Amino acid sequence: MVYLYKPIFNKYIMKTIYLNSSKLISIFVLLIILQTSSFSQDLNPSNWPNLKGYWKFQDTTNLTHATVGSDLILLGQQKWVLGASFGDTAIRIDTGSYYKCYHNIQANGGGDSVNRYSLMFDFRVPNIDTWHSFFQTDTTNQNDGDCFIRPNTTSNPGRIGVGYTGYSNDSILPGEWYRLVITVNLGNYYNYYLNGNLLHIGDTEDIFIDKRFALTPAILFFADDYQEDGTIEVASLAIFDTCLTPTQISQLGTIEPCIANPPFVNIGHDTMPYYNSQLILNAGNGFKNYLWSTGDTLPTISLDSNNVFGIADTIWVKITDMNNCQASDSIIVEFINNPGFGDLSKQQHFSIFPNPNSGVFKLNSAQSIAELSILNSRGQIIRKVYDLKAGISNIDISDLSKGLYYLKINSELQNAYRKLIILK
Repeated sequence: MVYLYKPIFNKYIMKTIYLNSSKLISIFVLLIILQTSSFSQDLNPSNWPNLKGYWKFQDTTNLTHATVGSDLILLGQQKWVLGASFGDTAIRIDTGSYYKCYHNIQANGGGDSVNRYSLMFDFRVPNIDTWHSFFQTDTTNQNDGDCFIRPNTTSNPGRIGVGYTGYSNDSILPGEWYRLVITVNLGNYYNYYLNGNLLHIGDTEDIFIDKRFALTPAILFFADDYQEDGTIEVASLAIFDTCLTPTQISQLGTIEPCIANPPFVNIGHDTMPYYNSQLILNAGNGFKNYLWSTGDTLPTISLDSNNVFGIADTIWVKITDMNNCQASDSIIVEFINNPGFGDLSKQQHFSIFPNPNSGVFKLNSAQSIAELSILNSRGQIIRKVYDLKAGISNIDISDLSKGLYYLKINSELQNAYRKLIILK
């Protein structure tokens, strides 16, 4: 194995790169959901035959343990912290501390060193007040790191790259989890991806086989010779002995849990129970918070014809999972006449015309009405009318805005609901 020539090349040097903007996909469009595991940071090694090193930092008693490959060698200090998803852990490694990794990848790419490989970092930085380094190919750590996040003390803070390859046009934000993949084919291309999408096409003018970025038997993670390697939190690391394709990187997707593992809730299908029945809706257990359209906050609610507004009403639930990700579902519930329930068949003895209307309409009732309540679309009472006699009553609520309303009719024999649509 030859010694790699790695010239001192300051990360502050920028190259101007002219790219067709249509080729640069926004890093904020997170469309691909990780398909290989139940946790956002988990890779299934059997699905990735070129995976040569994988570290998940889930064993808090042995944080450097490898799921695939050799254990990391810690130089400095580390501590475990909470990971991207509920129940996951990660490591926090501070300035001046780093890992040494023996990757066990054979020389490739037509040279004496490893010239074709890919790296994956699931990371978050608490701030961008200083430089952050992802990796270093000089295992003596006597040279500049090979990939950085620019700090806010420079122009374009939060951008990822290094002087040799140029920096991305888009920036990361502190406090957010990201999945960075760097795919290297020295002499051909050097590309950065964030959350499954192309972030930056590296300038390959000065990137040659067996030169800078080529790997000797080891690599350093989060190291820099001038300790420009600010505190970083890492949920997982991976190294591959090949250049992952854009399709494979899309499959890796993102670690952000609301995208990688979005919650799902299902309360069933639209239904038409009888008036004299009770309907139980269940949003499922295990979520952090529940909010129903009825105002309930428990996993299960019970409905009957007294707490469903209108002949047909939309019932919805919004849940929040342990990652603070949200999902919702809704159904239409309509309580219908049960012929065996006696007087409720007289529901048909109330009618509204015209409907829709401008807010002025006639209510025809076969019974006297003690109280007529007008409710908005959320079921809140906004007006009441009292003591309407049987027959046709003229109602004027034209001062209300256009929209959907409900009439709650309290007659001498029963309660009933009717929909009312006001058009202006």
